[in-house]
Amino acid sequence: MYFWLTSSTKGEPGPWDTIWQHSRIFFGPLPSEDEDIQRALLRTGNRSGPAVCHRSKAVQEDVDKIVDWALQTNTAAAIKGAGMIMLAFLGFLRFSELVQLRFADVSHKGGDSQLEDQKPIKKAKGRYRSGKPPSRDYASRLIKKTCVEAGLGSRNLTPHSFRGGAATTTIRRGVDPANVMRVGRWKSVKSFQGYIDPTPL
Repeated sequence: MYFWLTSSTKGEPGPWDTIWQHSRIFFGPLPSEDEDIQRALLRTGNRSGPAVCHRSKAVQEDVDKIVDWALQTNTAAAIKGAGMIMLAFLGFLRFSELVQLRFADVSHKGGDSQLEDQKPIKKAKGRYRSGKPPSRDYASRLIKKTCVEAGLGSRNLTPHSFRGGAATTTIRRGVDPANVMRVGRWKSVKSFQGYIDPTPL
C-alpha cells in the first residue's frame, strides 16, 4: 500500500501527490514548518532502498594472527575468543548461529574438526559447560576485545566481519559465488551482495 501511494514516474504526480493536493483543499494550507516535514516525507517515497554498506571484512591473515596470538597468550578468554572467531570464519556463521553452538555440534575425525549441519537458528538450544548459552553481548564484547588485544584494533572488526570476510576470501580464491551462497546459507543474491567486499579489478 505504501509503495503504491508513493510511487510515480518522474515528472508526473503520483497517487500520493494527488491525495495530498485534495487534502490541502479540505484542511487548508500547512504551516511553513510542516511543509518541510511534508517535503522530506515525500522524498523518502522516491527512494528504492538503502545503499549497500560494506563494513570491514576479516581476511584469512586476520584469523591466523588472532589464533597465533591466542595460542601465545594461552589464557582461557583469549582461546575462547579466538575459537569463536575461527568458527565464525570457517563456518560462515551468522552471529546468532555462533552463540547457539554446542560442544556436541563439533565432531572430530582424524586431525579435522567438522561443524554439524543442524539448522542452528531453528533447532539450536546451545549450552556451554555452565548450562547456559553465552549472551550476545558477552560474545560480542569478547570478540571485539580479542581482535583489539591481538593487534587488529585499527581494522574495526565486529562479530559480523567474519561471515562476510569468509565469503569474500573464498570468492577471491576463485570459488563460484553460487557455491559460496549455498555453503553460507544466503537465500537471496541481494542480501549476499551486502556481505561481499567489492573486489578491485
